[in-house]
Amino acid sequence: MDNNANAKGGKEVRISISAEKLMHALLTVYRAVPPRTPLPILTGILFETKENMLYLTATDMEQSIRTFAPATVEEPGSAVLPAREITELVRRLHEVSIVKIETDGQTNTTVISYAQSDLTLHGFSPDEYPSMPETPRDTLVTLPQKLLRKMLKQVLYAVSTEEHRPVFTGVLFEFTNDNLNLVATDTHRLAMRTTPLEKQPNQLINVIVPGKTLNEMSKLLVQEDSDVSIYINENQIFFILNDIQIVTRLLAGKFPNYNLVIPQNTSCDVTVNTKELLEAVDRALLLSTPRRQTVFLQMQDNTMTVFFNAETGRIREDLQVEINGDQLDIGFNGKYLTDALKTVDSETVTFQFTGSNTPALIKPVGQSDYISVLVPAIPQKNN
Repeated sequence: MDNNANAKGGKEVRISISAEKLMHALLTVYRAVPPRTPLPILTGILFETKENMLYLTATDMEQSIRTFAPATVEEPGSAVLPAREITELVRRLHEVSIVKIETDGQTNTTVISYAQSDLTLHGFSPDEYPSMPETPRDTLVTLPQKLLRKMLKQVLYAVSTEEHRPVFTGVLFEFTNDNLNLVATDTHRLAMRTTPLEKQPNQLINVIVPGKTLNEMSKLLVQEDSDVSIYINENQIFFILNDIQIVTRLLAGKFPNYNLVIPQNTSCDVTVNTKELLEAVDRALLLSTPRRQTVFLQMQDNTMTVFFNAETGRIREDLQVEINGDQLDIGFNGKYLTDALKTVDSETVTFQFTGSNTPALIKPVGQSDYISVLVPAIPQKNN
């Protein structure tokens, strides 16, 4: 994607564009508009023209999203329009096919014409809008979009939301000689997804990418055969996918040695039908409260008993499983357990236990590229 659309400021802008294409572009970049900011200009979207293209950019200073759409450019230039107002207007133009945009570069006012009507918006000076970082020259790796989307789905649930521990609010991108490893943990659970790289990077790289950016990007990744190119500089990572460019600052700090929490020697392995266990735990959580969410699992005689006791009642379900090793009773936060199970796309899953009070390893049967680690919940007294 071209990083240098048109020079900002100066000329009056006059363009015509498909309402549908404009809506798609606005919704794409709107993800980077901050809901609250002390800088009013960041509540706007930068419009820039080059040849017969309209480029839109939004940023919250941590992440930036840029995209483009074909347009008829009568007078090139740039403008910053209030994001909410322009997006909501175009969203409501159900029967309109073409939108005309005309900006006065001296007053930063813009007239949006549609059908026989028009709306005037007061914007900001494009000279004051932050510049989009320049994409590094060399691509680090290229991956299929549908693969990266699946990888992100399998790890993002384990990202922490506690801002006072910023390292845990991101996903580790670990580029080795042969693989790309994505790892996330909030210290209660850990998820790791690995994929081999066809083209190895020139150097070993470990960076932490904000989970917030990755969550928004995962919604933009497509299922069909299309690639995403990844670039990295000293403190930023760039994702280029089709007509979209996403840039975000890397999180500072050192990601913990995740290998230390992955169980190596297990005393009890249990293989269970993924869907049956997920549904049983989900039913058990019907009795849960915000303060009481521990679901207990009891392994005995090739049966896994899922049970939950609460003031409002109790539930117990027996599942037929395959048990190898010692009998075991263990409790997990039910939500954490369902989050992990929802990312498993194999019919059966294996739990590898080392004890009732130590982390358990969860592996989809027949797949070696994905693991999840779950820390047991603090035992609760059942009455």
